[in-house]
Amino acid sequence: MKKQSSASEPSAVQVTPATVAHIGQLANLEISNQEQQQFAQAFTETLAEVQKIFAVDVSEVEPTHHVTGLVNVWRETWSTKIRCFPKSKRSQAPSTPLAK
Repeated sequence: MKKQSSASEPSAVQVTPATVAHIGQLANLEISNQEQQQFAQAFTETLAEVQKIFAVDVSEVEPTHHVTGLVNVWRETWSTKIRCFPKSKRSQAPSTPLAK
C-alpha cells in the first residue's frame, strides 16, 4: 500500500494490485490480474471513505455502547443442551461433557 497525497485528501492510502495479490496468496486464493485491479480500486475507495470517517470531530460526542437500553437479551427459557444429533444417532456420537 502506498500513501498518495491529493488536494482534496491529505494522505489517502492506495492499495496496489501487488498488495491484493499478496493478500490473495496469504488467503490461498487465486486472483486474476483483472480481479487484482478491481479489488485494488475497491479497497482504495473503501479506505478513502474510512479516512473521511476518522476525520470527523467526535471529541464532544458521548460514547454510546448500546442504544436500546436492553440489559438481558436472552429468553428465560434459553436452553444450554446441545441438540445437534437426532435421538437415534446420539448413541453413535462421541462422549463429551456437554453431550450428557
